[in-house]
Amino acid sequence: MSLEPQRSDARRNKDRLLDAALRVLSENPDASMDEVAAEAELTRSTVYRRFANRDELLRAIQGRVVEETTRVFHDAVAREPEFVPCLTLMFREAVRNTFERRRIWWHLAQVGVIPQAGTYRPNTGWLEWLEAGQKAGAFRDDVPVGWLATVWIQLVNAGTTTVDRDGIDLEDAAVLAADAAVQILTGGPSRTIGD
Repeated sequence: MSLEPQRSDARRNKDRLLDAALRVLSENPDASMDEVAAEAELTRSTVYRRFANRDELLRAIQGRVVEETTRVFHDAVAREPEFVPCLTLMFREAVRNTFERRRIWWHLAQVGVIPQAGTYRPNTGWLEWLEAGQKAGAFRDDVPVGWLATVWIQLVNAGTTTVDRDGIDLEDAAVLAADAAVQILTGGPSRTIGD
């Protein structure tokens, strides 16, 4: 019997398990490994064969949510070459994505799997994109790129938080947060109202 199908099955099981873990833990960050196994329609032993404990699973989940966030960045850059419209697109998608995964993001930060927002170090490619935007005159160049990144992260969190706390519609929150980001990061008036 060939080992290749087993490797393929193992990859599918791992992906299925991570997808299920994201669904379950996004709704209930304290869900058990048994609940994740049930959602994935896998046995408990299969789950523990892939991940020895909950911490290993959480680290894998962290990798998956970071991949999703990175994909939002790359997709926006591929779709929109101009910095400010790309910023708007990227920001709206980031608020939507973060809202969908908000419970797992907060849980991962609480248990120390990802750093708190104040100590988080963003993806180098994203920082390089912000720096290129500064050099092109699209973004403020009177502040360090790290400041732009920190403001960005805080505005994404603010957009997400207002949906739960204040009852703002998710799409409205994404637009408001993107509008604020454009104003702050460009140092100019809004360029997203009416889009």
